[in-house]
Amino acid sequence: MNKQPLDIIGLPLQGCQLIEASAGTGKTFSITRIYLRLLLEKQLDVRNILVMTFTRAATEELRGRIAGELRHALENWGRFDAADDFYQVLSDRYTAEEAQPLLHRALLYLDEAPVFTIHSFCRRVLDRHAFATGMDFDTSMEQELDDILLQAVRDWYRRLAGNEQDYMQIARQWPDPERFFTSFRKLLGRQGQLNAPDPEEIRSDWHSGKRVCKEQLQKHQAEVFDALVEKHKNADERRLEWQVLMDWLEQEDETLMPEQASAFLDGRRWARSGREAAINAWLAPAKELKAQGGKLADRLQEAQSYRLVAEGIHGINELIHKAKRAQRVMGFDDLVERLAEALEGRSGRDLAEVLSREYPVALVDEFQDTDPLQYRILRSVYTPERNQETALYLIGDPKQAIYAFRGGDVFAYLNARKDADAQWYMGTNWRSSTAMVQAGNRLFHGAPLDQPEAGVFGLGIDYTAVKAAGRGDETPLQDPVKTAALELVHFPAHEDHADKNNRNKAGFRAVIASWCAAEISRLLGGKVLLGDKPVQARDIVILVRDRTEAEDMRQALEAAGLPSVYLSLRDKLFSSPQAAELYQALLGILEPEDERLARAALASVYLGGDALTLQRMNEDEDFWESQHERLQQLRSLWQKQGFVAMALSLFHQFYRPPEQDRERAMTNSLHLMELLQQASQRHSSPRQLLNWLAEQIRGEGENIEAELRLETDADLLRIQTQHGAKGLEYPVVFIPFATRYRDPVKPGNRHADVVSYHDRKTCAPVTWLGRDTAITSLAREEGHAETVRLLYVAVTRAVARCYVCSTPFKDVEHSPLGQVLGLSSGDELKRSLDSLATGEKDIALIEVAGDDFSVEDRIQTVGDEKQLATAVFTGRIRRDWWLSSFSALTRNLRHGGITLPDRDQGEEPRREPAGQLRFALPPGALAGNLLHEIFEHLDFPNPDWQRALRRPLAGFGALPEGFDADDLVAWLQAVLDTSLAPGLSLSQLRWEQTLRETAFYFPMVEGNVRELERILALHREQDTTIELPVKRRLRGMMHGFIDLIFEWQGRYYVADYKSNFLGVRLQDYDVSMMENSVRQSFYDLQYLLYSLALHRYLQAHLDDYQPASHFGGVYYFYLRGMSPGSATGVYHRTLPEQLLTQLDALFGRHEHV
Repeated sequence: MNKQPLDIIGLPLQGCQLIEASAGTGKTFSITRIYLRLLLEKQLDVRNILVMTFTRAATEELRGRIAGELRHALENWGRFDAADDFYQVLSDRYTAEEAQPLLHRALLYLDEAPVFTIHSFCRRVLDRHAFATGMDFDTSMEQELDDILLQAVRDWYRRLAGNEQDYMQIARQWPDPERFFTSFRKLLGRQGQLNAPDPEEIRSDWHSGKRVCKEQLQKHQAEVFDALVEKHKNADERRLEWQVLMDWLEQEDETLMPEQASAFLDGRRWARSGREAAINAWLAPAKELKAQGGKLADRLQEAQSYRLVAEGIHGINELIHKAKRAQRVMGFDDLVERLAEALEGRSGRDLAEVLSREYPVALVDEFQDTDPLQYRILRSVYTPERNQETALYLIGDPKQAIYAFRGGDVFAYLNARKDADAQWYMGTNWRSSTAMVQAGNRLFHGAPLDQPEAGVFGLGIDYTAVKAAGRGDETPLQDPVKTAALELVHFPAHEDHADKNNRNKAGFRAVIASWCAAEISRLLGGKVLLGDKPVQARDIVILVRDRTEAEDMRQALEAAGLPSVYLSLRDKLFSSPQAAELYQALLGILEPEDERLARAALASVYLGGDALTLQRMNEDEDFWESQHERLQQLRSLWQKQGFVAMALSLFHQFYRPPEQDRERAMTNSLHLMELLQQASQRHSSPRQLLNWLAEQIRGEGENIEAELRLETDADLLRIQTQHGAKGLEYPVVFIPFATRYRDPVKPGNRHADVVSYHDRKTCAPVTWLGRDTAITSLAREEGHAETVRLLYVAVTRAVARCYVCSTPFKDVEHSPLGQVLGLSSGDELKRSLDSLATGEKDIALIEVAGDDFSVEDRIQTVGDEKQLATAVFTGRIRRDWWLSSFSALTRNLRHGGITLPDRDQGEEPRREPAGQLRFALPPGALAGNLLHEIFEHLDFPNPDWQRALRRPLAGFGALPEGFDADDLVAWLQAVLDTSLAPGLSLSQLRWEQTLRETAFYFPMVEGNVRELERILALHREQDTTIELPVKRRLRGMMHGFIDLIFEWQGRYYVADYKSNFLGVRLQDYDVSMMENSVRQSFYDLQYLLYSLALHRYLQAHLDDYQPASHFGGVYYFYLRGMSPGSATGVYHRTLPEQLLTQLDALFGRHEHV
């Protein structure tokens, strides 16, 4: 099927439409306009147009771009630019009265529009159609399932140990489960058939080869004897050797060729016979058998091992499936597999019909990054039979399919070409300069533009030359030295760096990097302009394939005095090493009782540790105790004063950033601390905050795309991976190592255990275990093709200029540039570059000699040094401003330092036996956390106990012996049903009548602690003086967390859950006992602060607020004593308006809380 230029206004609104969007051609722009046509012409609701892409960030960008297009259309209908044919046609078809209501409605519901990643779409379908898909209602998503996978491998190893022969066969290559897991990780938990070499086939081929060889020799026996036997002085000996060879060929076994038979094949015997070619041809099959025979035993051994591996992975995957079902967890890949299975199962047709009605149109962005399973889902819903009622738009570029390592499969795109009703291409580049577009066309066309393209991308992916819109010409690069858009920089073989084959060794990369650094320094010297401004560091990017290349460039830039930063595809903040190490440190601080976690934390840079610290802790008990005490102190600081106080102490006293990448490590660490501080406002307890950090590291939870920050405000040169640069653009691009080759099927110095390739006829993916020459060749061909696509992505990032560096490295003909140039050997490199540049004003060839590139024009990023001066601080730092809290005011008093929020830590241990869970549950922070977390998320009138208890119980551990979750439910249901006042219980409070775990801040403008002590004493109606340990002025901010605020009959209440243990009888929780507990623990001071916070909040938010009418008072729920029909466990106080007024005056009147 031929491709045709995309005509957005004439594009059919039904059927399967495949749109190829080359780099820079405005793919998203076209998507938004197709979307607009669907709204107007099909009059679809935005909630029925499915848009899919492959990252969360991309979904948000797409949603924003769609919204922008709709707003533009709504606001300008009838007043569009006359040059915009698209809107002119639409304006002729629809009046403003017809179009604007549709656009207004679309914008109104756009937040509900299904703009999903493929995984979130699958999850939505599975959840909403649980019966049709067999989805468990309480299945949770886990991004990291390695624990389950590894455990399944260990279980298989244990089973395998029962068969000593098979176990030894596996253990020879993979001695332990961990090594097996590393080798076959990508096959675990995945669908698909595994193929492995068959030992019987190998034996059969061996025996067949022997038979063919014997027939060949017998056929030419007369000639062989005439040349090698009859005229030789040792004719009898040679006849014997011949017979031994014939006998061996007759045998149906795998023994090695005998020495006598091998002697007959000795080439020295006919070296000067004049008949060398004929003799070689007759004896070649026998010589090949001899060579194969030396490897046959190893091949059979390896084949047997891989057959066992294939069977083992099948069994392991069954164990993984069962474990996931038992634990009710799924990974993201499981979502796709589960939906694909459902659509192909018994109810599949019905489900597909429902989905096609719900989403009659789907637009799939970045389609080249999909995989066959995802494409099967799309084709199950948008089938040819539904073409008149549905539309499927597949938008992507096979030339930019570069994510095979994370599942992207360009063959899914190639398959879609066969299924599509029409193929379109976008032919205008809106990104780059005209010269850069033309140079790119010439490079990837692979031939003069007036000749057919050379097929440089392979696999049936063609290249269609694009036109330039000229937008990149608006800010031209003005360089007095170089003028070409594509600078081909060639380094010939260097006598000090080349091997015997005249190929430069890997160390020559430093020479190329040094030249690039010198050229970058020239560009930044102020004489080269971008538009009318000097080129800046932010205008330049150096694109590399891996960290090795990045380090070569970093060192060269550093030597040239040019600061740089390396950004890889995975270098998001939460994917950084600092995030993982900080999590480990915080986990040890929070759980110092776990010695393993404590030692890991103390060995981290955040606690000032290293390997020597770890060794010393293992050898010196006193040192270990002192280090362990450090963790306990930090935990106490975290619990009493909050995360910020602990983090400041951690950084100022202990943190030792590594010497390597010191600036990057410090920047990342400070950025992480900032985000944690922000998150601590929403996740008040240390455990919740740590769970939040773990979710971010796993890529779950809130949609926080935390990009790495640069170390300073000055611009840094960016060294970026070619994968990570996709979708970006830069005025100037450097590709320093375009002729470096890496074998895609041979990681390191060993062959891969798993080889993936595709059937060339069906495009179906195939997985092969072990080595096979033909299969390895197919997989290598696919790997080579992807490196060409990666080079295309790199070159097309350039707006004005791209430097592509080349040198004859080993296997240069297989390198990305070598393949684009069509090299058959490395010796053709220079000639091919000459041919590419000749007669092309947009392409220039620079040949670089030597290896010493001095940097003459150094960058000045700040200006003339004489103008620099240290800033003078003229402000005033208030030393008496502090962040206070109930815990800070009462530190070291009876409650022993309550956590934030309060979790009843300072209780006395229980001394009596208990027959009910309410009395048997151990007192302390763990019990407090358990109960608080349950009530925080519980719907009081309609509790879902199974959901409410799952996570809190997992964190708490086992309940006391003899009790289970049913006992906990019975107790807590009793709490909900306990009467608080006539007609009032927790079970009657709807969710919207409550606020849970509410954080507050209010200013302390000016206050005296002695006055606070006086107010508390008056409230207690006692004459004795109350002494609080803090004597500082009350100036700063008061902070706290209120467990529960609820509204009932127009009045608002402060409530707090208390798990304090007062005894093993309900009467131990009567009013007098609770009053004693409240005073001993200073909970009355706590509820006065909380009441003031609510009082100030109501003043600001209720127009007619009157404390006497609206402020209901305080409830403290002593949970162990609450029971229906009993007047125990509920502590209630009303607060007179005069008391609230006194507190308000004490802290300084202020409107905001």
